[in-house]
Amino acid sequence: MWTNKKKSLVLASICILICSVISFGMITQSYADTYPAWNSTTVYVGGNMVSYNGKVFKAKWWTRGETPGVAAVWELSGSGSTTPATPTTTPKPTTSTTPTTPTTGTYPAWESSKVYTGGTLVSYNGKNYKAQWWTQGETPGSASVWLLVSGGQTTPTQTPTTPTPNNNTTVVKPAEVPNDIWEYTMNADRKFGKNGDFALLLCAVIKKESNFGAGLGGSPSAGDGLMQVEPNTRNAYASKFSATFGHAYNHSSLQDQVYMGALILNEMIAKFGSIYQGLLHYNGGENWYPGAVDSYGRPILADQYANQVFSTYKSYGGKGQ
Repeated sequence: MWTNKKKSLVLASICILICSVISFGMITQSYADTYPAWNSTTVYVGGNMVSYNGKVFKAKWWTRGETPGVAAVWELSGSGSTTPATPTTTPKPTTSTTPTTPTTGTYPAWESSKVYTGGTLVSYNGKNYKAQWWTQGETPGSASVWLLVSGGQTTPTQTPTTPTPNNNTTVVKPAEVPNDIWEYTMNADRKFGKNGDFALLLCAVIKKESNFGAGLGGSPSAGDGLMQVEPNTRNAYASKFSATFGHAYNHSSLQDQVYMGALILNEMIAKFGSIYQGLLHYNGGENWYPGAVDSYGRPILADQYANQVFSTYKSYGGKGQ
């Protein structure tokens, strides 16, 4: 038999349950709304937080156009609202300048030959550093790549080999090259141990192939990417790409598009002995020769392509031949 006291206890329990559900929903909604909505045209750096489809994501390194949810670029951070508002404004991501205190004081010693991803912690010269994005060979202490974090051992477990710096300060970004594409080409330049001149060449190729992305139909992955590498060629170089960069090729990544083109162009230059010859075969194929035609009998005008790209490269201040 129900007494008034029992009824009161049941009603009170129900009220507590409803309030808990409402409160949880408010907390979830609040978490997602704490961060700006993701925007496909915004360039994000490692550590930037955005909301997308009711969830919060954290960028692992430089990214533009890669949809949150791509594990190679974004990582899920907590939970978000179930009904987020449709993004309509460009977010204003902020990168914290206050380093995160590590949970432990000892990290593996930095190695010049190892590829590090955004967020990796290493020790170097008695201090701890955190990689902001993909990096190889850049000495910890370079603010453009590494962030100093507090704590750490006072004596490294081993003395890492100091790499030869390849930050040639005489190389200047061409005025017409967008900042993000310059960053992609410089990352490729560092990866292949160049001195900045290779970045100028890559920019000249990108201008010819896709007009710095303007000719991609509004999609970062349309038209075979920034450097217009054909699908069959990409497939042929898939294994070399993975071995070189430590991850599978992701065609929706602008950085990977540049890395793939750089890998092929660098190989052509090495095989045929000069930048100009490398451009001929990057465009015409490894077996190109003057007078070569395609399967439809049309001439393959790789020489016209090489002349135009090489001229742009020289106008940028390129020094090679």
